[in-house]
Amino acid sequence: EKEKLAAFADNLVNTIQAVVSMTEDSLDERAKDVESVVKAASEPDSGDFLVPLSKERVDAMRSTVEGLDEADLNEGFLSTVDSWMNK
Repeated sequence: EKEKLAAFADNLVNTIQAVVSMTEDSLDERAKDVESVVKAASEPDSGDFLVPLSKERVDAMRSTVEGLDEADLNEGFLSTVDSWMNK
């Protein structure tokens, strides 16, 4: 009985570790996507953000977002945007 419980616990821990790893990888990918959109908003020469954004910068952001995989534009992406905005 103890051996079965130990094996079950080990399996459960391995499963949880795999889920956490996948989640971390997904969050890293969302951060990279958001970073690419933010970079598109910045001025190419200086990296500064001019407010309001120029038409060229808005178009660059739009193009970057449109170039992302639609499946990646999900709640995780929006959560990452929200967390970056609140920093």
